[in-house]
Amino acid sequence: MGSEMCIRDRYKDLLVFLCSCGVRFSDGVNMKLENFKHSKRNETSILEGGVEAFFTFYQKKTNKKATPRVNEVSFEIYKKYSRGKTHQDYLFPRTSQGKQISDVKFNKHIKNICRSLGFDRKYIERKLGSKGKEKGRTTKELWELVSSHTGRKTFIKTLVLNGNYSSGEIMVQTGHKLSLIHISEPTRLL
Repeated sequence: MGSEMCIRDRYKDLLVFLCSCGVRFSDGVNMKLENFKHSKRNETSILEGGVEAFFTFYQKKTNKKATPRVNEVSFEIYKKYSRGKTHQDYLFPRTSQGKQISDVKFNKHIKNICRSLGFDRKYIERKLGSKGKEKGRTTKELWELVSSHTGRKTFIKTLVLNGNYSSGEIMVQTGHKLSLIHISEPTRLL
């Protein structure tokens, strides 16, 4: 049970990291310690020791620079997984073959984790056509809808609902290039 729990924790921590940084799965699993950048200490920082920090990297999908701010949650996960590693090492563990975990495997594990945690609230999933017209509805339990993209959507919606960030600040953190962040319908938050 020990190693199974350890593996389960890695998947859970990766999902929480995605939710706290807003990075895509492909960028999260390929994050290296060198992507962690910190500036001089700031007495208003919410991080331990007054650290002001960011993850700075070029997104795999768009090759656009993203600079999400490090918060308490992402900082704790960074500290947990960076111990004993060099600047060039990946933050999250690789498979025994040295490869990143697949998004399919990740999605399977996080669905099982969410199911075991009781994420069983009913949710109506709408199927939309290419022009936004509804094509149908399906009732599912919340755990069935969690995926690798849930982290990014959760992060963005949290910043929007927080109200303390302009769309420009959100775009810098997430690497979006569109001038307007638009949330057309409720996004599932964890």
